[in-house]
Order: sequence, then C-alpha cells, then structure tokens
Amino acid sequence: MDLLYTITHPSRIHDLKFCSFTAGKGEILLVGAEDRKLSVYHVPDTSETPFIVAEMIGHSNRLVVFLKTLCPSTSSSTVL
Repeated sequence: MDLLYTITHPSRIHDLKFCSFTAGKGEILLVGAEDRKLSVYHVPDTSETPFIVAEMIGHSNRLVVFLKTLCPSTSSSTVL
C-alpha cells in the first residue's frame, strides 16, 4: 500500500465511512466529528487532494452513526 492522501480535519473525528458514487468515478468520505457536523469530502480517483463539498449541521450532540443496508430493488445504500 501507498499513502495517497493526508486530510487534516478541523475537529476530532468520531466516525467515518467511504462510499462509492452510484454513477461516475471517485468516492465520498463521510466524516462525523466533535464539531457536530457531518462533513462530506469528495475523494477523486486522481492525484487531486480530497476536499469538502458539503457540511450537514443539525445535531445538538456529536453522535453520528452510519448504517449500511441492502435494499431489494437497488444495490447497497448508506443510511445516516
């Protein structure tokens, strides 16, 4: 293995999950942190550094849980 990226997140991380796009290339990285945000990073399949594309705020707590489920009509889904 080779180190591809180093990401400096602005707050202490509690949970994270890589998810593939349903269409297109690359991945997203979901990061739940102590700042009570869910940060969504775009992780390109090139040498470009991952970057935040969205932040979801709406918690009074720092708890974020990622669940993976299989839906019969589709492929796998990620539920937050």
